[in-house]
Amino acid sequence: PLASKAEAKPGEMARFLALLSLLGLADGLSPRMRITRRELGGVVGGGLLLPTLSGPALAAGQPLKGDVVVIGAGGKTGLECVRYCVANGRSVRACTRSGDFDALELLGTSTSLVKPGKTDVTQPASLPPSVAGASLVIFAASASKSGGPPASVDNAGLVNTARACVDAKVPRLVVVSSGAVTKPSSPVYLFLNLFGGIMAEK
Repeated sequence: PLASKAEAKPGEMARFLALLSLLGLADGLSPRMRITRRELGGVVGGGLLLPTLSGPALAAGQPLKGDVVVIGAGGKTGLECVRYCVANGRSVRACTRSGDFDALELLGTSTSLVKPGKTDVTQPASLPPSVAGASLVIFAASASKSGGPPASVDNAGLVNTARACVDAKVPRLVVVSSGAVTKPSSPVYLFLNLFGGIMAEK
């Protein structure tokens, strides 16, 4: 959600970074055949971020082949994903609508690990080149005044991204969402949904 992304608490980000580690972006991959939504819920603690995974299992310790693709790298959550990948020596495609991503300005360092990419999730044709050959795609895009409404970004944009990942046989797709989407009667859901129905679209 717009408010959550802009004001993510340190604890919520820590849980998400723990999730990235679990997915093999830091200390090796999980040996389990499949990580279930319930298991992942234990990692993120029902907080801000709830991932969705698809694809074949990866063996423990098996290195990720291909770039990690961060869609929505221009946002605060997406930027933290890029920063975490770089800190762990992972090659990452930082995808934004404009195609601009200045690592020196945004990360405080110039690095060959970061490759800027131009991706607009509301334009399906822009996605295949961005996700091709990726080992993992992180969907961190969300609605904004310049990027489009929730229906176009958080809903249809995610569908477009998932289809592109399936077509490109990307083994992992992580979706940045909100734990409140499973609690439609909660105050958090009701409040955030006032912003263009964003929770319903998620």
